[in-house]
Amino acid sequence: MKRIYLFLVCTIFSALQSYAQVETRYYQEDDIESVIPDFLRLKMNTTVKKLPTFDLEKMRKEDAEMEGMDVPYRFGKGFDVSYTLSDGLWHDVDEGRVWTMTFESEGALSLNYIFENMYLPDGACLFIMNQDKTIVYGPVTSEVLAPKESTFLTDIIPGSNSTIFLFEPLAKINESTLTIKRVVHGYRGLDTNMANRLLRESSDCNIDVACYPEYEKESCGVALVLLSNGEDWCSGSLLMSTNLSFDPYFLTAFHCIDWPSADGYLSDSEKNSAENWMFKFFFKKRTCNGSSLATSYTYNKANFCSAWHNTDFALMKLKPSVSQNTNLTWLGWDKSNNTPSSGFGIHHPQGDVMKISIEENLFGTTSSHLDNYGWNVYYDYGIVEPGSSGSPILNQNKRVVGQLWGGITHNNPCYQTNGQYGKFYLSWTGGVSNDTRLSNWLDPLGTNQTTMDGFKPSDIFVSGKTVLCDTANYVIIGLPSGFTINWSIDNNNFSISPSGYQCLVTYSGTQQYTVANLTANVKWSGTTIKTLTKRIVMHGTDLYAYGEQIEYVSSNGIFPPREFTIPANNGLRTTPERRILEYFTDKESLPIDFIEDHTLIDDGSGNRVNPIFDLCGYGITEINGGNRVYLSCTRLDGMDISFSGPYSPTYFNQSENGGYISFEIPYSSSDYYTTLYAHSEGQCHDFCLTFKVIPLPGAASGDDEIWVNLDGSMLYVTFYGVGEYNGNGQYYLPNYTVTISKIPAGTQVYSNSFPGTQSSFSVNTSSWTSGIYSIRIVQGNNIYTKSIYL
Repeated sequence: MKRIYLFLVCTIFSALQSYAQVETRYYQEDDIESVIPDFLRLKMNTTVKKLPTFDLEKMRKEDAEMEGMDVPYRFGKGFDVSYTLSDGLWHDVDEGRVWTMTFESEGALSLNYIFENMYLPDGACLFIMNQDKTIVYGPVTSEVLAPKESTFLTDIIPGSNSTIFLFEPLAKINESTLTIKRVVHGYRGLDTNMANRLLRESSDCNIDVACYPEYEKESCGVALVLLSNGEDWCSGSLLMSTNLSFDPYFLTAFHCIDWPSADGYLSDSEKNSAENWMFKFFFKKRTCNGSSLATSYTYNKANFCSAWHNTDFALMKLKPSVSQNTNLTWLGWDKSNNTPSSGFGIHHPQGDVMKISIEENLFGTTSSHLDNYGWNVYYDYGIVEPGSSGSPILNQNKRVVGQLWGGITHNNPCYQTNGQYGKFYLSWTGGVSNDTRLSNWLDPLGTNQTTMDGFKPSDIFVSGKTVLCDTANYVIIGLPSGFTINWSIDNNNFSISPSGYQCLVTYSGTQQYTVANLTANVKWSGTTIKTLTKRIVMHGTDLYAYGEQIEYVSSNGIFPPREFTIPANNGLRTTPERRILEYFTDKESLPIDFIEDHTLIDDGSGNRVNPIFDLCGYGITEINGGNRVYLSCTRLDGMDISFSGPYSPTYFNQSENGGYISFEIPYSSSDYYTTLYAHSEGQCHDFCLTFKVIPLPGAASGDDEIWVNLDGSMLYVTFYGVGEYNGNGQYYLPNYTVTISKIPAGTQVYSNSFPGTQSSFSVNTSSWTSGIYSIRIVQGNNIYTKSIYL
C-alpha cells in the first residue's frame, strides 16, 4: 500500500502546537510506529552523509582549559557543509512527495543542524527522527520560519544517526527550499543511553526540578539556550513587564553573547549572532528522578534589547509570539536592594534537563570578580555548572533578583556549593542608556513599581459551573487586582450581570440543550492583555428514552452482546411506583441485570413499553465480573465519570462533546463488581450513556467441567474438556491452557498449558494467601471458570 499520511500529520501536529514553536517528543523504543508509521518505511531508503573524524582529545583539552571561566558550555564540534534538496532523495506519495537525508557521525552522542535559505510553503512540513525511533522533532512549518535568507537552528537529536524528512503537498511541488549549513557532532553533555531516555550526565549532586512541585510554575519560565554556532549552551528566563503585555523578554548572561571574544564589549556582529539563538522550554523530567521526558518546545530568533558587563546581564526579546503557549510562565522580579532571606535557582547544568538549587539562608554579596555587583549564594541543596550561565535566581517571594554569571569550580563539582549572580536592581538602571539597562524594557509605562508578580496564563481562568440550570456566578481566578474586565456572552438566551472580576449568568430561554461562550477581556491600562473564555451548557429534559438491545449472535452462538442506553429524564419519572421502589435507591443504583432483562412494563395507560431510567445528576451502574464492557457517552459537558472496584478501565477518553470508555472485568465471583459513577455538577443533565456488554467468547460456568480437591498445600484439578471433530470426522480433545488468579485484584498465581489428553494436574498452594481464587481454562473456543476458597 503506497498511501502515506504525512499531510495529515503536518495538519494535526500543527493544529496542536502554538504558533511559531516546534515540539520535540520523546517515545519509548518503537512506540513511534503507531504514531507516524510511514516515517519508518521511508527511512529505509535515504541518502546517507557521514561526517569526518576530528581530534576529540584536543577539544577535551580546550574544554579543560576553560574550566572555571565564565563562558558558555561547549558540547559539540560543528562541521560546515552545504547540502540542498538536490542532494537528498525524493519519494512520491499519494498526497505529494517526501525528501529524506540521513546524517551519521561515528561516536556522536547527538546531532543538531543549522539551516539557511529555508522556505516551506503552506501544507509542507519538516521532521527529524533519530535512528532508535525514540525522538521526533517537528513539525517545522511555514508559520515557524522567518524570511528564507535567515538561519534556523534545530533541537539536539540524541544518537549518532538521524534522518531529516521534508513533505511537500501536491499543490506545492518544487516550492520548498533549504540549505543545510552546519551539522554539529555532540561529544559531551549527553549520556550515551539518552536514546533510551536514561538522561544526561551532569553531576550527581544536581536536583531534578520535578522533585519540587512547589516551583513548577517558575520552572515553566526557564529555558535552555542554544547559541548561534550550534555548539554552546546557556540558560535564561522569561520576564513579565509592568504593562502586562506578555512580550517575551528573556534574561540571560552578558558573557553568553560576548563569545568567543570575551572582551567585555559587544560588537554588532555579536549582537546579530545572538539574534539567531534557539530557546528550548520544558526540557525536564515528568516525575522526580524518573526516566521520562516532558514534551519540550523550541523557538528560534530574538531581538537584542540591552546588556551590561558590570552585572553580566543581557536582555533579549523572542521574535515568535510565544504567548499562545499558555503553559509558559513570565517570571516576576524585584528591583529593590533588599537582601533575600532565602531563594532558589533553576537552570540547565551542562545542557542537562532542568535542575534546581536551593538556598535557605540570607544571600551574600560577591567580594571578587565583579565586586559588589553580584549576589553570592551558598546553596543548601544542589549546585550550578557550565551551561547554567544566565539562569535566574529568585528570592523567597519567587521573584527574580539576578542571573548567574559564575561560581567557584573544583575538580569535584559537588564541592562547588555557591553561585554568583548579577544583581537585578543594579541591572535595572545599568549603564544608564537604553541598551545597557532593564528599566525601559520591563517598565515601558514608567510606573517605577518595585516588584512584579509572575504570570502563567493557564493559571488565569474563569471559574464556575459548566452546566447551568438557571443562574450561576463566574469568577476570574489567578489574576491580581488592578485589571479592568469587560464581560460578554455570545448567546441571547443568556443574560449577564458583570461586577468586576465576577459575572452572574442567567438562562432565560426554553429548556433545551444550549451552548454559550462567556468571554472576559482582561485589560491593563486600556490594552487587552488576555482573553478568557468559559463554555457554558444548558441541558434540557428527556421525558421518554428507553433501553435498547441490539440483536446479535456471537461466533459460538451462545453469548450475544447487549447494548442499551441509559438517558436522564430530569427527575420526571413516568414509571410505576412499584418499579421505582424496587430498582432505584437514593443514589440511583441501576444493576446491569435489570437492563439486560429488558422487561416491558405498563405505562399506566395499558401500553407495554420499555422502562425509563433516570440517572439525572448522579448515577451508579454496577457491572458484574466476567464481561468486557464498552461505554460511550454523549453530552459529557460537566460530567465526572469515575470507577470504583478492583478493575480499572483499559481505555478512558473524555472530552466536552463526548467520550469513550472500555474496560474488561476478569472472570470472578459475581460478588465482585466494578461501579461506574456518572455525576453531573448541574443536577439537570440529560447525558446519555451507552453500554455494550460482551461476555468473553464461550464463557461458561466450570461447575460441571472443573473438579477440584484441596489437600493440605496441594490443589488437585480434574478437567473434563469438550471434544471436537476434525475435518476427517475424527474425535479429539484440543489442548488447553490454565491460569489461576486471586480476586478481586486479578493477581495471577499460576499459568500452564496441557495436552487435551491430560485431564488432571496439581498445583502447590503453600505460598498462596487465604482468599478467593478463580481458575480459568481455555480450550479452543470455550472458556470455563470456577472459584475456590483457601
